[in-house]
Amino acid sequence: MGKVRQRDERHSVLIRGRMRAGGPMVDVCIRNVSKNGMMLQAPEAPERGTFVEVRLPDETVVGQVVWASERRFGIRTRDRVPIWRLMGRPSPVERGSGPVSRLGMAPSSVAIARSRSDARATGRITEFLFLALGVTLIAGFLALAGYEALAGLTHQITTHL
Repeated sequence: MGKVRQRDERHSVLIRGRMRAGGPMVDVCIRNVSKNGMMLQAPEAPERGTFVEVRLPDETVVGQVVWASERRFGIRTRDRVPIWRLMGRPSPVERGSGPVSRLGMAPSSVAIARSRSDARATGRITEFLFLALGVTLIAGFLALAGYEALAGLTHQITTHL
């Protein structure tokens, strides 16, 4: 009788991401993860055997579809899935090392992703402000040049009269 392979432990999650399966990127939701795979939900499941690239805020995971139904499908990943990072917690190994906050806790990938997102937003706002300042300066310069040109014409007209 054949040996029964024990199934890897599954961790239920709800993580939004984007996926490419040979075409354009589509929105997906990761429903559960294990060390070698994940179950996802998409508007339409890719066919069995399709290679997919799943992009998340801090990770890109590549895998092959091993089963598919209407909207849900499972992939076996090329590399080990960073389960703890996806769940926003330090792994049991990372708990004893790494950066520690004032509260004595390692920052989660969710907090790190949020701070990166905040930094991007701040950068976009700063970029917009500099662009607005530049446009205002150019408009002011053009207005001054127009004023000086009209003032010169007015002066010439009044001297000839």
